[in-house]
Amino acid sequence: MADIDQIKAEVLQALSQQYTAAQFACTGPVPDAPNPGLIINDLGVIGFPLSQREAQVIVSKCRKSPVGKGTETLLDDFIRRSYELNPSQFLLANPSWHNCIGSLLSKIYTELGLTCGRTNVKAELYKLLVYEQGAFFKSHQDSEKTPGMFGTLAVSLPSEHKGGQVILTHNKAEHIFDSSMCPNPLIGTTSFGAWYSNVYHEVRPVTSGYRVVLTYNLVQDTKAVRQMASDGTSEARLQAAFQLWETGLKEEIDNEYPPYLLHKLEHMYSKNSLSLNTLKGNDFSTVQLLNNVCQRLNADIYLATYEKAVEKDDECDDEVFGREEDIRFVTTLDGQQIDVRPDYDASYFLEDYDPENEEDSDWDESEHEGYTGNEGSPATYWYRDTIVMIVPPSRRLVFSLSGEDKWSIVYKRLPALRQKAARGNEAKEELQQYCELIVASKPESSRDRMYFSIWSVTTGKERQRQACLDLAASITLENGWTDMFWRLPAEQKLKPDAIRLLGRHLCLHSGMRIESELKQIIKCGKSIAGKHGILRDVSLAFKKASPSTEQQQSFEECCKAVVKEVIIQSSGLDRTDMSALATIARTFGIETVSPLIMSLPSEHTENLTEFVLGFTKQNEALSNPDSSHICQEIMDKLWHGFQYTNLQQQAMLPTGLSYPGIAPRPRTVLAESLTTEELTGLLTIAKGNSSDELLDALGDMTKAVAKANSRYVSEQLMDFVKAILAHEVPPLMVEDNPEIYDSVSKYISTVLHDVIVRWIGLQPQKPANWCLPHKGCGSSRCADCQHVAKFMSDRVQKFLEYQVGVKRCTHLDYYFGGKYGDGAQCTTQVDQHKKPYTWKCTKVHKVYNEQLKTWTQRRTEVQADLSRMGGKNGERLRIYLGDKTDAFLTCRVEDLPSFEDGLPLEDLHTSALNVKNSKKRKADHDSGEYGSAFQAKRPRGMSIDIVEISD
Repeated sequence: MADIDQIKAEVLQALSQQYTAAQFACTGPVPDAPNPGLIINDLGVIGFPLSQREAQVIVSKCRKSPVGKGTETLLDDFIRRSYELNPSQFLLANPSWHNCIGSLLSKIYTELGLTCGRTNVKAELYKLLVYEQGAFFKSHQDSEKTPGMFGTLAVSLPSEHKGGQVILTHNKAEHIFDSSMCPNPLIGTTSFGAWYSNVYHEVRPVTSGYRVVLTYNLVQDTKAVRQMASDGTSEARLQAAFQLWETGLKEEIDNEYPPYLLHKLEHMYSKNSLSLNTLKGNDFSTVQLLNNVCQRLNADIYLATYEKAVEKDDECDDEVFGREEDIRFVTTLDGQQIDVRPDYDASYFLEDYDPENEEDSDWDESEHEGYTGNEGSPATYWYRDTIVMIVPPSRRLVFSLSGEDKWSIVYKRLPALRQKAARGNEAKEELQQYCELIVASKPESSRDRMYFSIWSVTTGKERQRQACLDLAASITLENGWTDMFWRLPAEQKLKPDAIRLLGRHLCLHSGMRIESELKQIIKCGKSIAGKHGILRDVSLAFKKASPSTEQQQSFEECCKAVVKEVIIQSSGLDRTDMSALATIARTFGIETVSPLIMSLPSEHTENLTEFVLGFTKQNEALSNPDSSHICQEIMDKLWHGFQYTNLQQQAMLPTGLSYPGIAPRPRTVLAESLTTEELTGLLTIAKGNSSDELLDALGDMTKAVAKANSRYVSEQLMDFVKAILAHEVPPLMVEDNPEIYDSVSKYISTVLHDVIVRWIGLQPQKPANWCLPHKGCGSSRCADCQHVAKFMSDRVQKFLEYQVGVKRCTHLDYYFGGKYGDGAQCTTQVDQHKKPYTWKCTKVHKVYNEQLKTWTQRRTEVQADLSRMGGKNGERLRIYLGDKTDAFLTCRVEDLPSFEDGLPLEDLHTSALNVKNSKKRKADHDSGEYGSAFQAKRPRGMSIDIVEISD
């Protein structure tokens, strides 16, 4: 096995073959440079070579050059002393000057080793700088002032001066741009200097004269495709070295091989410019070469920033308090920053890298606390380099999941890995590792898990994990990793793509395996409807896989076995489940579901109705000898316990799920009731069996009216009566079947009688006892309270006007205004039109007013319904009600005739008048206590409010 040091050396040697003689800076004269035609606002044309007088005039129009410190821009004469003009303050009027700059760019493009294409590089005018005697600029790096900026171009215009040399340093190499070297001061010379943005440069002090410089930002098009000559030899050497490294990682025992390799680039880049197309010179060719090899080996390559923080004492450079190293801003080659926090060790570098030796180089940022007494002068220095990271295939997964954004990375990587695995077996092992990791994962937090389980809605990391689970469901089935598939949550196993692939997967097998896997997938449903929906979709997917006739028959037999063993064993049925059972009965035979149907309580009319109507739909079941006797047994069961409504705990389906009953259902109270269409359907079936069964069914429906909810009767059954009168219920059309006339008439009378008695009820009557005993303030000397108290105790008087002073009005309001219980209260007001003021008090009964309002509203609504459905003067109703029609149209209980199947009028009054306990009523009467006269009572078994009238 190759030694890791030999592998590193081989990689470095292969990379060195790609290095060119590109420089970090280039300088020189500009022969035959034209006059730029400089025109300064409010000054006019400036001639060159520049005279001292004109230079002083230019300075008078300039401002001092600022210094950038972090996010601030300051004036600091200790760091920089110069003057500047913005492009908006001057003009370069000579067109030849712009052509000169274009020619100069071609030279810079070659000498700096750019590869993005000459037409993709441009120079953007930035400033006009003037350095007078003593002006300088300490060592610094240029900031990236515009997207795509990679360097700076400085053009020194003809002006006699001494000093002002620009000292450029990079990686301990130095280059000098000296614009003061002029062979003929009378003519002057134009010179230029260009360098990359990360190059440190210092402008030495000008000792005499004026140095005038035009500065440009060098910008490249980051979208342009950069070309590089390919060296097959270097790529082959790198590929062989990386393969040895990967082999060593898989077979190593003593952790000799690093999990990834680091290589320091020549230039430093900000986090916003970390991308392949923004790399400079040899950096681009190096990373491009590495990327070509990594793509072939299925390895990953990233750009990042290596950062080292050193804490030491400014007064004693040898004393280091601490040192921290980190890798930050890990970015893909297309500039997308990813959230990973990889481990770091100096041995990961290709070069022999000793972090302690770096501390003598130029630092990038510092922070000084100043003198602190015994602790000296603590300071922190940050050193940064841009590096390239190579991650081998066997470590991609661990590397990807080292940060908070792991699920986003995995989700982006899975599709490409899935395609590679489909073309060959090379990527299958890694793909299987990803799927295993996803399947074994847990929700990111309890809060995310709560949202998912109830509402099927997640956010953030958990949403990304769910997306990975969706992909894993499809990938595991594609590759036959069924053990992993069955460990996935139900939500993922039931995704449409997973169901499609499962159907294709089942088509490759037969017999017991199909039955076993069908049972597993169907158990993902928590209700019969949910399980049936899953079976339906899997069956469709199986058919789309084009099975043979033999395979299709085997599959159908397995489905029938699964239905009997898994689906029919469910409990807690609702109407959705009954509809599913009807479909199953039509598909596999009613005998499959009849035991479950017959085990239901007979009171579950709504469930039995759902099944019967669903089964008979598009099915001549009743005429089928094999199923007619079972259907008849179910119908007998339905009519035996027939009821219209069933108030019970029903399960409401959650939103956002593919199938009913997969996630836990919120509990809510719903009123299950039969609609007009369902009642018509039941009667149609009864009529189809025999006329006697129709009469019996109508009789059961009539008896069930009294047990139904009063609101249901007033709404749903009134609609059903309306449909009967409009001849919209074919089984009950008396013109075609006169023998049912009496039964239909009795049914209509019963419904209307029930609505008037139980829904509208007796008209509330005004209270008779208005006694509201109250003593007021209780003082024997307060004549006002005594006078009002006498009024309050009066059983008949309801209104009082009392002349009293303004202060006494407030006193009486305090003691007598407000509520007195049982809905009674007093309202007070003061008439201030004349003195003495008039205090007015009125006894009010709120409950009576509300009862009267409700009674009136219900009666009006029912009268309107009867008027619409009964036709002109109740003609339609008279067909069935005869001379009783007018009594029903009044909608008053008192006007109704006694009716054998309703509550007789005499019984209603008797119930109302005997509600109170006689002893309590007598005590109230003797004491004059308020309360019993206005209290509403409900007789046992009644659903309306009845007001008791007492003396």
